[in-house]
Amino acid sequence: MGIIAFYVAPNIVPVDDVFNAILMGLFSGFSAIGSSEIVVNMKAFAESKKLEKEKKKEPQQGEKESLKEVKNCEKINEIVVQDAQENQERKN
Repeated sequence: MGIIAFYVAPNIVPVDDVFNAILMGLFSGFSAIGSSEIVVNMKAFAESKKLEKEKKKEPQQGEKESLKEVKNCEKINEIVVQDAQENQERKN
């Protein structure tokens, strides 16, 4: 790109020879590629953070109901164990 600019529009490329025009074109291309990669990596980073936040969110409605059922089962289990212990104590 630097060579084309050197011959087509020499006032755009502030160099004196073709070699420097080539170098200028290379560095321009490298910087464009690097900038593009930075943007891609920033988007990927933002997406990964978004996914992490979604994982930390509260459970969905179905998950909430399942958690309530588990807690209810635990309470029922505690009551049954206490009742069994009381019955055992009465027998003794």
